[in-house]
Amino acid sequence: DATVISPFMVRLAQVTGLNANSLKYLRVDDYVERHPLTLRPCLRYWKERSSGEMEYHLDIFHAEITWLTHAQSVEVKRIIDCVLRLTAEIRVNAPDVMKGHLFIWESSGGKTFGRIKSLELSRLDVVTDLFGEYSRAKALVGEDGAPLTITLSRLRPSFISELVEK
Repeated sequence: DATVISPFMVRLAQVTGLNANSLKYLRVDDYVERHPLTLRPCLRYWKERSSGEMEYHLDIFHAEITWLTHAQSVEVKRIIDCVLRLTAEIRVNAPDVMKGHLFIWESSGGKTFGRIKSLELSRLDVVTDLFGEYSRAKALVGEDGAPLTITLSRLRPSFISELVEK
């Protein structure tokens, strides 16, 4: 269910710095090991800009953004491969509209038990909720001992990244 997929979402956000919409709209084929023009690994993702939605290539091998290293490109591939293995059986039975979505799961909720769901087709704030549930499940706490909620904007500081790693 979503609790099994959430750690992969958190880790992918940590490694790439993707925002909620970019995570939501990832497809199974958005990681490209060798882009036809650059011959380098890249991650295609949707990012809403003032002029509407556009596709951007994020070069995760020779990125101009210093926090994206070759090791991170390997980690992105590993995460996506794990998600695809975990969801392989679900994908077979998923509606055609969902088969290409990266983050899908089978619901374990009472009213929706057994229904296949997609992050992309979920409500806008689902990523925030799933990250919050992940934080509670891992019992993450801050330096003051208070419960710590992971959000996309909090993943960038190294302190939070270290907590996720541990």
